[in-house]
Amino acid sequence: MAGGGGASCGYTHLFSFGNSISDPGNFVTFFPNAPATALPYGETFFRHPTGRFCDGRLIVDFIAKTISIADPDAYDADGCIWRLNDLIQHHNAAVRTMLERIPLDDPAIAVVYADYYGAGLEIIRNPLKHGFAEDGVLKACCGDGGTYNSNSFVSCNATSNLCPDPTKYVQWDGDHLTEAAYGFVARGVLHGPYADPSILSTCRC
Repeated sequence: MAGGGGASCGYTHLFSFGNSISDPGNFVTFFPNAPATALPYGETFFRHPTGRFCDGRLIVDFIAKTISIADPDAYDADGCIWRLNDLIQHHNAAVRTMLERIPLDDPAIAVVYADYYGAGLEIIRNPLKHGFAEDGVLKACCGDGGTYNSNSFVSCNATSNLCPDPTKYVQWDGDHLTEAAYGFVARGVLHGPYADPSILSTCRC
């Protein structure tokens, strides 16, 4: 994030490097027939599709609003694919090591390590504590049937099986989270404990 100007918290820009969990619609400019160009994507907040692979807002949307920046095979005990869990943990350790090497000489720049994995694991392990239904943890809100309502990659479209209340579900389409889950992650990144340092602790208000 970069500071300067008159934005609240001192930030004027937010850079998020990632994939569809942080893309507010760039992907669909290159692939106009992507699933995220049609309902039910976008139904919860925007009431129309925006190109976001979610029923509403993404983590970066919540962060941008809070700091007043314009829009931007085998399973373990938690129902996750263990090989991917191992990969994510190794990746996160490597990212933290890399961040420690970045010189932070410019006080106008803040580098924040955001732990989406840790936040997601907390929801999966304690869904009721955070307002989610137990059967909404691994089962997709919008999908094409089966045990997890997600028999194919990004299985959500206009003819999908849709859950009655996305706010009780963690999974949106089997690959992306719901707005409610992204909101939980965003709060953990803004206020802690799922960021180092938490974004709001870096504010220069």
